[in-house]
Formats: sequence, C-alpha cells, structure tokens
Amino acid sequence: MPDIVSAPPIFLSQIKRIFISDTGEIPERASVFYDQAFDTLYSRHDSSKGPFKRVFKSELPKDKFRQAFRLFCYRSLAHHQVSFSPPELKSHIERVINILELESQVDDIIHDLLESVCVMHRDEGKILFIHRSFQEYFAADFMSKWQADDKFELMDTILSDPIASRAAPLLYDIDEWAMEEFWVVPVTKILLNELLDLESSTLGMVEEVGVAAESGSFSLVAWRNGDKIFSRVSSLATVYQGGYPELVAPQLSEFSAVPEFYADFRDFVRHSPLAPSEYKKMLRDEMRQREKARVELKSKDAVTRGFWPLVVGEDHEEWLRGTGLLKILPRIRVAVAKLHEDVSQRVSARQKVDILR
Repeated sequence: MPDIVSAPPIFLSQIKRIFISDTGEIPERASVFYDQAFDTLYSRHDSSKGPFKRVFKSELPKDKFRQAFRLFCYRSLAHHQVSFSPPELKSHIERVINILELESQVDDIIHDLLESVCVMHRDEGKILFIHRSFQEYFAADFMSKWQADDKFELMDTILSDPIASRAAPLLYDIDEWAMEEFWVVPVTKILLNELLDLESSTLGMVEEVGVAAESGSFSLVAWRNGDKIFSRVSSLATVYQGGYPELVAPQLSEFSAVPEFYADFRDFVRHSPLAPSEYKKMLRDEMRQREKARVELKSKDAVTRGFWPLVVGEDHEEWLRGTGLLKILPRIRVAVAKLHEDVSQRVSARQKVDILR
C-alpha cells in the first residue's frame, strides 16, 4: 500500500499542523491524506484568520472545483507538464471548462487555484503545484472516477509513463477494483506478448549507451520499443512486487556488459572484440580532442556526458547477451503471467457478486 510518509518533508510541513490540530495525527493512507489536504486547503485554512474569508471567484462549490482540478491534473500530467507559463495554464483551464461544461471564467478558476485554495503557486514567472505529488494524486483520482469507453487508454497513458512514477500506487489506494479491472488485467495480457517479443529480438532492444552526469557511470538506457514496456512493468511492481518478487523493470546499469567508470569503459572499447566498432571510432575522435585540448583523463573520470549512439548489428549479439537480458526477461514474463491469472480471477469473482442478495 502507498505510504504518505514518502511525501517530501517540505510538503508535509505545510499542512501537518492542521492535521494534528484537527485529529491529533497525520493519516497513513494516501487517499485519506490527500483528501484531507485538499479539504484543509479549500475549507479550513481560514479558521485561523479570524473574520477574514477568501473570495472564490469561480463560484464553484467544492465538489465541482475538485472535479475541475483533478481533470486539470490528469491533462497536464499526460502532457508531461509540471510547471506552466500563464498561457499554458490558461489553455488547460479552457479545455477543462469546455469538457465539464462549467460556467466559470478561466481567470477566475486560475485565481482560485493560486489565491483561494492555494494548490498552486508562482515561482520566477512559472506556475507550479504546491508539490508534484498533488498532481499525481488528483490525476489518479480522476482516472478512478471518469467514466468512458476508453478507460484503459486513459489509465495507460499515465501508468505507462515514467514521469508519473507514483501514480500507480496512488490509484491502487483510491480504487483497487477499478484499477485491476480496467488496467491490470488488460495490460498484463499485452505485456505477455510484448515481453515474449523482446526475448526473441534482443538485438533490437538497445539504441544508446548513456552516461549518468551525476556519477559518471555508464548504463544501457534507451530501448527501442522497450521504454513503455518497462514503465508498465515498473508501475505494476510498485503495487504488487511484495507478492511477485520477480516483477521488476530491468536496470541494465546493474549488469557488467558496460564497465561502470569511464576509464574502464575506454579500455573496454579499445581492447575488447565485443565492443561495437562505432564506439572505437568515437573513442579515437574523443582522444584526439583531448590531446588537442591537453585534458588529463583521470582513473574515474566521466567527462563524456550524454549518449553514445549504437546501431545494433549481428556482431553485437555476444556483447548484448552479456548484459543478462535473456536471463531476467523470462522471469519477469512468468511473474506477469501469474499476476494476470490472479487478478483476472479476482475481477471475475467481483463481477459475479450479487449485491442485492
């Protein structure tokens, strides 16, 4: 189950005093925490300010305002936007008004987001959420409640995207049944075929080798047709990994096919017959540039920041097999198959329940 303790301390400090004064404790469940946080920001904050009362220019009741806010959170997250220029924010709010058939004005809703409810704030010309977790929670809240024929696509747009890494456990906490019926069952069925295809086409998986700027370590980072697959696996793992330990998205930086530090990687490219020939050329070019600039190469230096493109050919097969891909993918597929079977049975049993009996 999701744990709100993982929320950043700065965000918690903004509202914990109100939780403690009201109930004596901070809720443990994410859904209760964010529901109460929204209620706190919308309704109760003024109680400490005497006769002062905020003006809600949109004139939306709390349930309608929340409906608009969660749709906005979903749309913006689906568009990979976590901060907004004023025109970008207006564009989203205009669309929200049209979809929900609201009579409020765009500027009035924006005023309430910033000044009345304070779920967003300005920072150096941009407009941001008071914390990203608010955006992810209310996007998940939207997914759980919106009724549409394309509910799988609506959920998968967010849950297969690594930018929304906390959305899956939040949605599970809000509505486990809806998530399992409309996303987990169909996505595990899709994944079984996709993972099997990856196992049979290892050479088509890796496109680039990247250098992590903060540590200088190398890893295989770009997957042809694989990013979405492993994002889906990762979302499932955040919810179910406790019962399915093999359900984990591969992190190829854990494998030894690419040495960890630049100096070792340089030697690997220079001397190993498994190193792709284009890497040898790139290394020669870089060494010439270093010699020209008289830059010293230290033992754990990783000045080559960015990506080394890789056009995979048959001569790379042995090198790629050394990453351990062919060992870990079948284990993930077996875990996905077991999860699909278990969740399908639960969903089927729920659908057969006679509520009126």
